[in-house]
Amino acid sequence: MEWAEIVIAFCLAWAIDIGLLSVQVHSQLPVPFHLFSLAILLAFASTVVSKFINPKFLLTAQVLEKCGVFFTVTAFFIAITISFPFCLKFTSWVIYAISALAILICSCF
Repeated sequence: MEWAEIVIAFCLAWAIDIGLLSVQVHSQLPVPFHLFSLAILLAFASTVVSKFINPKFLLTAQVLEKCGVFFTVTAFFIAITISFPFCLKFTSWVIYAISALAILICSCF
């Protein structure tokens, strides 16, 4: 999973840059930026807690780690789509939903 963490960190750094770039144009922060900030908070909180949980709670740590990855990916999609026009936002969130559904289906079978 090392390469996945590197890719997520790289993409998240770019997502933050893109999100902040679109905010520089406006005087007030848009609602999606607040959602982005919340997703970042949940991602890092889940990841940090999963790393420091007692080893006897292995399943809980694994679930929290997966939640951290989920929130990181969600934050990435929010940041990327902040400056998109509606049609591209819709397309991006459809891709997000299809990806989530594919992961859900593949992990169940």
